[in-house]
Amino acid sequence: MDVVRRQIQVRGIVQGVGFRPFVYRLARQFHLHGHVRNTGDGVLIEVEGGPQPAGEFLAGVAGEHPPLAQIAETVVTELEPTEETGFAVQPTREEQPQFTLGPPDPGMCNDCRREFTDPRDRRFGYPFRCFHRLPPSPSPLANCTASTDLSGRSSITSSARPISLVSTVM
Repeated sequence: MDVVRRQIQVRGIVQGVGFRPFVYRLARQFHLHGHVRNTGDGVLIEVEGGPQPAGEFLAGVAGEHPPLAQIAETVVTELEPTEETGFAVQPTREEQPQFTLGPPDPGMCNDCRREFTDPRDRRFGYPFRCFHRLPPSPSPLANCTASTDLSGRSSITSSARPISLVSTVM
């Protein structure tokens, strides 16, 4: 059986929108091996398997991605197969952002709007919406502590390393 390995660099709004879990599910659907991780350029995927499933996977990445994702560029490189088994979501690679775009704050989706306005729903009138259809994702505020001093002033401190946000007008 022919086996191919492809490295797929995806740039655009692909971080913070459920892209890596989507890639994981798609790779498992096509019985591909490899990994996916965030990089300073977006998302890096390596898949290995049959040529037809690998091609269908690539078409799925381009056409079935999460609704908040916006792909600006996809670069595919053929690699030598490594006989890697399984598919993994790897930790984010520590490097300087080159092209990474952050997603805008989305409006309320139809599911959330229905829950918010339906008196029979347990989330009726609850203003602190979350995107329950997206998998959990670490927040830049996860390591923050809020405090109020005696004068009533509030402050937020973080034990996490500083993050930098790159803003691009499209």
